[in-house]
Amino acid sequence: MLQLSANVTTCLTVAFMFGIAAISSNFVPLFFGQKFIAVCPAIMVESPVIYFAGLSTVIGTQYLIPTNQIKTYSFSLVLGAVISLILDIILIPRYGLMGAVITTVIAELLVLLYQSIFVIRQKQLAYQDLYSDLIKYLISGVIMFILVIAVKHIFSVNFYNLLLQLIIGIIVYGVSISVLQTKAFKLFCDLIKHNF
Repeated sequence: MLQLSANVTTCLTVAFMFGIAAISSNFVPLFFGQKFIAVCPAIMVESPVIYFAGLSTVIGTQYLIPTNQIKTYSFSLVLGAVISLILDIILIPRYGLMGAVITTVIAELLVLLYQSIFVIRQKQLAYQDLYSDLIKYLISGVIMFILVIAVKHIFSVNFYNLLLQLIIGIIVYGVSISVLQTKAFKLFCDLIKHNF
């Protein structure tokens, strides 16, 4: 069950990660105004947190907590907080917003790595169980990102362009994971067959 949850979570979070990064330069001026345009690069850099936090949540809530390994789960969160605090003190005065963003990405990555290594060392799960199909999702995400960015450069910044980017992103990502035959796509097909 954890393997399936990790795979579906990876599928969705990688899509959101690349999707948000791709539409940020249209989304921010439309919903927050031109004054906030400077946050677009920060959103792009921080987007991997969606994947890191998503998968660490799956490991924590579906494995560590149910198997009564609360200390390990809590330690991973404290580790992330301490690393975040230290890096914030070092990076924010020098790099401002981007320093805070980089700190968040590093802290979330280290929480995920700590939890993953702990679970794999217990031999309850293999590396492949947690990260199966990750390369396929990353390839799909990159393809989606490139095409969505291309659409942004063709049309002017407006709500309809943003909507078009979202639709193209969903279609491209869906086609890509179907061509690559990911487990999440197969699960989706099985759900459709059994329910319709």
